[in-house]
Amino acid sequence: MLRSDRLPTLLELCVDRGGLLKGMRICSFIIEWSMCAGALGREPLVVEFRDWWKANDRSTWRRLAEFREMFDTDATPQIFTAAIAPDTFGELADLGGRADTAAATVAAMRARLTYVPAGISTQGPLGAT
Repeated sequence: MLRSDRLPTLLELCVDRGGLLKGMRICSFIIEWSMCAGALGREPLVVEFRDWWKANDRSTWRRLAEFREMFDTDATPQIFTAAIAPDTFGELADLGGRADTAAATVAAMRARLTYVPAGISTQGPLGAT
């Protein structure tokens, strides 16, 4: 359960909502989406995200569906990009694209959210209390 005295990190929110394994997968997906958006300078289309990460079509759509199921939304992970502390993605841009994805992902997972996006519940796994 999340602490109520502060905003969670992205990782805390994802693990609280989906459990450890699913939460880690979704958190990584959100960070990857945000890195792609930063590189493009705008929200990517799903096919642009797929091409930028050189992923296959089925995996990309499956990951997006898992994100949407976990957060009960029709939105893309872009809703979290602005909620992650802005200085986090400034640091990621300095890494030269995909050069050090693991370090970038860890840095962004540990970043405290500046707010919880509208429509995203922090009330436990898949909306349970």
